[in-house]
Amino acid sequence: MIDIDRSLVGDIVADLVIAGHSRPFQVATLEECRSCVEGIDSSLESFSPGEGGDLRHWHFERCHVLAREMADNNVLREICEYFIGSHVSEVRCQAGVLKAGVANVSSGGGWHVDSRKRQFKAILCLTDVGYNNGPFAMLPQTSLRLSDFQTYQKAPGDTSRSRFHEQELHGHRDAWNQRLVNVGPTGTMFLVDTSNIHRGMPIVEGSRYSLTNYYYNLERD
Repeated sequence: MIDIDRSLVGDIVADLVIAGHSRPFQVATLEECRSCVEGIDSSLESFSPGEGGDLRHWHFERCHVLAREMADNNVLREICEYFIGSHVSEVRCQAGVLKAGVANVSSGGGWHVDSRKRQFKAILCLTDVGYNNGPFAMLPQTSLRLSDFQTYQKAPGDTSRSRFHEQELHGHRDAWNQRLVNVGPTGTMFLVDTSNIHRGMPIVEGSRYSLTNYYYNLERD
């Protein structure tokens, strides 16, 4: 089961407010994660490609007990509601798979923001994630200064102002030099504010399996 130590909540929230991300913390056992990975591998035919070439199942909480427990976790919901300042009306738990072997496969399709409002995601590592396994990367505190960065359109008519070329980010050395890469062993979780500029890094070797909670306020969003 997803086990979050409530004594950590104060520090987790402080990290989110100050930096836009938490430090990794252990929530699931190796056996639970292995079972979930086996469940993912047995149902890959129901996955679809993400923007970076990864594979995704949007509602894996309907398929495996660990994903369901993660989606239903009240501590995560409470942290999210406190952080975004509004009620959560819907949660889904997405399974993601990255495997090395194809150049530049990643999750999310490059540097971007999910929204220009505060956003909250919980990400669980189902396998060990090192620097070569396509880890989550972020430029902390960039949500406070998004107007400083030039965006590009994903397609004609795109008005989201959500995508950033890496060359543009290199030009902001103060932000680029503070970039964070989240690595951790199997069973660790980290929480992030995805209104900061972020991406899944290209995978170089091995594989990366993960679960990610997406939280929605249907009136706010």
